[in-house]
Amino acid sequence: RHALTAAAVLGDRCSLAELSALILEPEMSLLETLSLFRGRIVRSQGGEVTFRHRDFRKALLRGIPPEEVQSLHAAAASLLEARGARPLVVGMHLSQALDHGGCLDPLLEALDNRIKAGSTRTTLRLIGRIEAHLKHVQSTPANAKRRLRFLLLSGQAQQSANLNVATRSFQNAKRLAST
Repeated sequence: RHALTAAAVLGDRCSLAELSALILEPEMSLLETLSLFRGRIVRSQGGEVTFRHRDFRKALLRGIPPEEVQSLHAAAASLLEARGARPLVVGMHLSQALDHGGCLDPLLEALDNRIKAGSTRTTLRLIGRIEAHLKHVQSTPANAKRRLRFLLLSGQAQQSANLNVATRSFQNAKRLAST
């Protein structure tokens, strides 16, 4: 069950090596464990573990205590960051671990990357997520810089999406910068 839980936290698909490292179990032993499911729940092929049904993965996550899921997300973020994962992946795991302060820098970097790539839908979703985390961090000079960067990036993303709230984001950024 621990292998399935960790795989579910890593997503619909993950690498066998990452899953092995996350649960501290040798790959061969992990393959033997996964083979018990005979491909009905998860499939392991070509060094990748894939859930056969997204709904099963979601149901599995709902049946796990929230603290355990958060702990696994934090461990996954640490592991994936050390392995050079993209900021969006690391930031999302930290976000799901409810590490409000820790997720901000990778999510802000991911937001900047998504704006440059022209991905409107992803940028607007990231804005909502980052905004929620910013409500939970202490008021420090470092977090004020993060908030300012967020407002500027939000304004850019909203402007690209032709949203009227872009002006408000830029005004809030100007107000924050002048304090």
